[in-house]
Amino acid sequence: NDKMKNHFKGMSDEQIAEKKSQFKEMGEAFKSLSIQDRAAMIIHFMQMKLQWDTMSDDEKAQKKTEMKQMFKEFLPLTLEEKKQKLQEYVQSLN
Repeated sequence: NDKMKNHFKGMSDEQIAEKKSQFKEMGEAFKSLSIQDRAAMIIHFMQMKLQWDTMSDDEKAQKKTEMKQMFKEFLPLTLEEKKQKLQEYVQSLN
């Protein structure tokens, strides 16, 4: 889709393949969580989405920057490191 084309814009074929691999590993790391942990993350992000409507434009911009930074740091990790970080993130929600 157009969003993904823009995401990969200006990247070489090798860079695109690496990014796709990293995203696939993110999915695998998420699937490695228990059903309860996955549910906790989904609920957390649903709550964030509900809060989005009450946030100011500045707060939204700050939250977008924080989330982008978090994922930027998360992507290059190994699969095992991603699993560990996700587990830590879930624990921080409790």
